[in-house]
Amino acid sequence: MVPFILIIGADAKGAVCLDGTLPCYHLHPGFGSGANSWLIQLEVRVSQLPN
Repeated sequence: MVPFILIIGADAKGAVCLDGTLPCYHLHPGFGSGANSWLIQLEVRVSQLPN
């Protein structure tokens, strides 16, 4: 399991998730020839969006 990292202090700048919690991200380091590459995936849970 890849742990998630909370972005501490983001709430002071108004950057929060739809439910008011701090944003976070997962970091899974690359390996081999992709060790210096990044893959960014953004996820939205539609069930949390207002109707």
